[in-house]
Amino acid sequence: MPIERIERSIPLLASRVSRRGGKHFSEAIMTTDSFKKHRSAEFTINGKTVRIGASAKGAGMIEPSMATMLCFITTDADVSKSLLAKILKHAIELSFTRISVDGDQSTNDTVLLCSNGLSQVKIRKETDPGFRQLQQSVTEICCFLAEQMVRDGEGATKLMKVRVSEAKSENDARKLCRDLTNSLLLKCALFGEKPIWGRILSTIGAAQIACDPSRLRIDLQGIPCFQKGEPDFDVAKKLRYLMKKKEIEIRISLGAGQHVYSMLGSDLGFEYVEINRS
Repeated sequence: MPIERIERSIPLLASRVSRRGGKHFSEAIMTTDSFKKHRSAEFTINGKTVRIGASAKGAGMIEPSMATMLCFITTDADVSKSLLAKILKHAIELSFTRISVDGDQSTNDTVLLCSNGLSQVKIRKETDPGFRQLQQSVTEICCFLAEQMVRDGEGATKLMKVRVSEAKSENDARKLCRDLTNSLLLKCALFGEKPIWGRILSTIGAAQIACDPSRLRIDLQGIPCFQKGEPDFDVAKKLRYLMKKKEIEIRISLGAGQHVYSMLGSDLGFEYVEINRS
């Protein structure tokens, strides 16, 4: 990197900072994104306003552990480095590690949370006023931006919402969520708007996790497809129009424990191949 040229340019860039710069920045970092992704929030502590702003990009090579995505979060709260790290880790675990577009991880990913302290609201401990509001706001922003990334997945036409409950362990629930959001067979079925719930059932079987078949329940778009060891053979008629919706909800109860996990995924369409074939 030509670091000397970059260092010389920093003062000029800083002199051009404006309140409208966030939206321009969100556009500047786009690659195969089809729309800008940004979010902001503010709250008041002892009469002083704390502001948070964020911009992100990402549409392909998205898989838990993050991928070719970037997210830059700024706040004017005066927060210690250790608390910033804790707030960001909490937010990421509930957002960017719970999304998948194509199951491909990348070596290039970044999520930054920066504080400049201009609001003069000091947060040094978790018990300080403003900590919970800041943590909640950062988490909500990350969750919103993570969902926007999946909605804007390369070639995506559907947002897949997967929730696994009654798992024996969180690892079991997490593994099944990942297996489902990364299943090419399931993604293609969603793109074709077909309620092929058997592909969900086969993924559960292949996941090698604890499951009680007599208590297993699979709901697709709120309609039970499989429960008490029996399938509903008329489910295709019930789901005929529900599968045309932009959001597809899959809920699975394993009947093996008390743990819950959820993730967001997308379908797999023709445009994904067009974008990535060269």
